Amino acid sequence: MKIKKIVPFILIISVLLISMTLSAQTKKSVLKLCEKAVVEIENRNFDKAIVLLQKALKKDSLYPEIYIRLGDAYNFTLQSENAAACYNRAIQLFEDPNPILYMFAADEELKSGKYQEALLNYQMFLQKSTKQDLILEQE
Repeated sequence: MKIKKIVPFILIISVLLISMTLSAQTKKSVLKLCEKAVVEIENRNFDKAIVLLQKALKKDSLYPEIYIRLGDAYNFTLQSENAAACYNRAIQLFEDPNPILYMFAADEELKSGKYQEALLNYQMFLQKSTKQDLILEQE
């Protein structure tokens, strides 16, 4: 009788452990793709970097670092609307995003003529930045 009660519990634990292992493996492959993409960005192979980052997104669309790197690649290829969308998605995914992301998004929105959105992101940047952040920006 007690075994019947324990079996479902063991099955649930097993499923959780398997899913955690798969999640860790996915995270490793996503990190490798991101690392390769950074190298491609440094080598100015932006199209290759974009392909790698899009593969990473298919594996984990909730990892904000992918969107930041993808935003950078789009920025370098003068795809401002795509860059702004990526930076904004990263902002949404972070619990407490670095204020500089608001400025990156605003800069790209400004380039693509989305002035109202740019204004809102510039305001968020100023609101969330500390005086130290603003001093460092000027240096």
